[in-house]
Amino acid sequence: MSQTDAAFADAREPAPESAVSVRGVSKNYGAVEALKNMSLEFPRGQLTSLLGPSGCGKTTLLKIIAGLIPADAGAVEVNGKTIRGPGDDRAFVFQDFALLPWA
Repeated sequence: MSQTDAAFADAREPAPESAVSVRGVSKNYGAVEALKNMSLEFPRGQLTSLLGPSGCGKTTLLKIIAGLIPADAGAVEVNGKTIRGPGDDRAFVFQDFALLPWA
């Protein structure tokens, strides 16, 4: 296989149906259970919103998807790749000014 063929091999593979896949994700902050066994899919090419009351886990889930914090259990995939930390393939826009430890 030439370098050109190898470079485009991944592009020929079918893209995952979901842009984001969350499977069995849980997150606790001490005794507070922020997320419990949460599973959902963000369909590719569609606008998706997370709605809910204050404190229901929306920001926690988004931080896990972005790789800013780890889940205590479960797995998250973005474009078919398992999320294990921050990456340049994802972005997070804060409502208020924020500094990250690696920035």
